[in-house]
Amino acid sequence: MSEILFKSPCPAASCNDSTVYRWYHSKCSSSSDEYLNSDAQIRCTECGKKWDFFNTKFECSDSNNEMKKSSLKRAINCFTALMMSNNLSEEFHFKIVNSLKAQAKIYGLD
Repeated sequence: MSEILFKSPCPAASCNDSTVYRWYHSKCSSSSDEYLNSDAQIRCTECGKKWDFFNTKFECSDSNNEMKKSSLKRAINCFTALMMSNNLSEEFHFKIVNSLKAQAKIYGLD
């Protein structure tokens, strides 16, 4: 299982922001790093916790200070944009998309 520094456009379901953000754990400092693995799990380097991608809420400059959940479609679109801009390998993209689809079924998401 491989992992990458979690940087992406905002994956919140209703967001259209294309800015690439470096995400950090809201319960830790803003200098903490989050890593995303190919099983669609996020790991915080500061506290060591690990959790599922779809068990996360996101806030960006477009969210009006509201934490929002992702959707499968928006998450796939974000990671596809990263692959198209050569910031994500095709192999990791393939693995993460399959993991996101499996995880979305567990969380009852479309």
